Amino acid sequence: MQPIQKSAPLASIAYERIKQSILNGTLAPAQTVHEPQLAQRLQISRTPVREALIRLEQEGWLMPADGRGLIVRPLSPRGVEDIYEMRLLLEPHAARLFAERAADAAIADLLEPLEEIEAEIAVGRYELFFQMHRAVHQKLIDHCPNLILREGLALLDERMHRIRALTGSEPGRHVRASFEEQKAILRALERRDLNQIEHAVADHLSAAKERVLTHLAATTWFADPEGRALA
Repeated sequence: MQPIQKSAPLASIAYERIKQSILNGTLAPAQTVHEPQLAQRLQISRTPVREALIRLEQEGWLMPADGRGLIVRPLSPRGVEDIYEMRLLLEPHAARLFAERAADAAIADLLEPLEEIEAEIAVGRYELFFQMHRAVHQKLIDHCPNLILREGLALLDERMHRIRALTGSEPGRHVRASFEEQKAILRALERRDLNQIEHAVADHLSAAKERVLTHLAATTWFADPEGRALA
């Protein structure tokens, strides 16, 4: 975490910095959060850090642990399933809206790198695929005409940021499966086949959920003793 400029609203920026460390995995699930250490790293007093930690606990990112103060809330199976349940409710419809309204050029931009990505995956290089995956998802958010739906998608994307950071690179076979799912979405988008787009997005999300749950099940912190629905 970078030190905070003294002219900034300290509690708010401390909140953002600590939250970002949770989202990107720098503060790992079940890790104890030490107020003095955070204050030292951010080069501010403990009071704004304490305010930030209270807010993060209220939002469910932190939780109390016996004898350890606050810890980063672990991911839970229920939390992951809740996120994907909401994605399944929102993203197929968002993709349909995008297909109805997107300019041909916007769709062409998404389709253009498919052959290059497929060739890269064939030799075990996955960076272009991950870039495409993020680009497709970001376009759904940015071009969604429904403001409330767009806000919901952005909130879910924040939750998914943490999951992506903690799952890291998928095994090659999972990348290939995910690419085929993404390609089916883009081909349906190219045809502007609205029903098929919704089905393709739903199929991808269902498969992705199972891959994430399988991956996280192998970790020691994939549990939430309170059963809270927050990943």
